[in-house]
Amino acid sequence: APRSAGPRSPAPSNGTPSNAAPLNGAPRKLAYYLWRFPVLSETFIRRELGALAEAGVEVAILADGAGVGVADDPELAPLACRTRYVLPVTPAMVVRNLAAALVRAPLRTANLFAYTLCRPYNVPKSLRQDVYVFLKAVRVAALLRDLGVRHLHAPWGDTNAFIAMMAARLAGADFSLQFRAQDLHRRTLAFQVREKIHQARFVVTNTRYNLETLRALALPEDHVKIRQIYNGLELGRFQAAGCAREPHAGPVRILSVARLIEPKGLPYLFEACRILLDRGRAVRCAVVGGPELPMYVNDLIAIRRSRRRLDLDDIVELRGAQPFARVAAAYAAADIFVLPCVVGADGSTD
Repeated sequence: APRSAGPRSPAPSNGTPSNAAPLNGAPRKLAYYLWRFPVLSETFIRRELGALAEAGVEVAILADGAGVGVADDPELAPLACRTRYVLPVTPAMVVRNLAAALVRAPLRTANLFAYTLCRPYNVPKSLRQDVYVFLKAVRVAALLRDLGVRHLHAPWGDTNAFIAMMAARLAGADFSLQFRAQDLHRRTLAFQVREKIHQARFVVTNTRYNLETLRALALPEDHVKIRQIYNGLELGRFQAAGCAREPHAGPVRILSVARLIEPKGLPYLFEACRILLDRGRAVRCAVVGGPELPMYVNDLIAIRRSRRRLDLDDIVELRGAQPFARVAAAYAAADIFVLPCVVGADGSTD
């Protein structure tokens, strides 16, 4: 059981399996488990996987499904082909996976089902959702055993990290996770952060701000597990053409790359464009990024309404989600990049 405060309930063990890699050595074969992969906007995860491959680590990718627009991106299609998708599953597969888990470790399987019932991991939470989440963990555990993987990493700290934590326990594997932004700060996703840290072999985050937040939430003995690793960039794909370019006669070209959700603060960018126009400055603004539907449809409506209210339909172009090659070209063509992030009403922040 975990050593965290609060009512006691069944929980995964945080012990390192005897067949796992030693704590002072990196596993040479591991699996990533995500909700969606590949995803247009998550270029940082693709770079991370590439860096692991270059370091000689064999990575199996497990995901519930693929992101939107994968087939149209030549960089993403090969990644989709090598991903093992957890869903959909047939009733026969569910029965087979659950039966195997019960035969292999009946008490552990029952313990983890009770744990799912007792712990919040998302909203809304219901018995139907509990069963769904638990059976997904059973399915992921079965895939880990089939692949012979002894270490499972969750690159987001949200519900999928909760599932990964249980799946690793069912499979007798090691578990680690990563916190980035919404999975730590959005109140509808950031559940059981202390317990996830406690159960993990190690925890990664990408900013000093997140590091301090995680240490404040974690048990003191778990601080040593939490590591800060900045997101990497493939600098060769970005050309600093603007530094050598002659001044052009047209409007100043402003670029923002952001999903169309409240925490990105796009209405403030639109207001800035309106102020510049009213002062006689010629500007054009492009926003690359898609909405987060259906959950944040109201954010999309508010962003479009803000553009219309400020009479910027001809000035601000919402280009939607685009392949990375086109995003890099947009950077090269822009004069100014702006990302006016704010703290969202649900706590989300970048």
